[in-house]
Amino acid sequence: MRILLTGSHVYGPVHEDSDIDIVLHHDDADELREKLIEKNIELFRSEKQQGTDYPGYFFSLGILTINIIYVQDDEEMLTWKRATEKLASLPPIEDKEEKIRVFEAARKGGEDKE
Repeated sequence: MRILLTGSHVYGPVHEDSDIDIVLHHDDADELREKLIEKNIELFRSEKQQGTDYPGYFFSLGILTINIIYVQDDEEMLTWKRATEKLASLPPIEDKEEKIRVFEAARKGGEDKE
């Protein structure tokens, strides 16, 4: 199973309501999804993701919310890894919109933040 931890738990800042973001290859994510369903663990999408083609789902384990993000291939996994490493190399960005902008630029191979 190929797993990449990303999100605020890697590059900060972590807040009380921060979820744990995990990137999985789609085959692994589908397998995990089936195992969670077998264990009667409820899977859900955030309001923002409902009605979109968001490639993933959330589930909760007690007070932890886990966000599973699907990727289609090794190249897409590499883009997530590159973006995560870029944000981890910077001071934590508090503004969520700015963090997303920098992350997306890094995923596309750009250097958006000095």
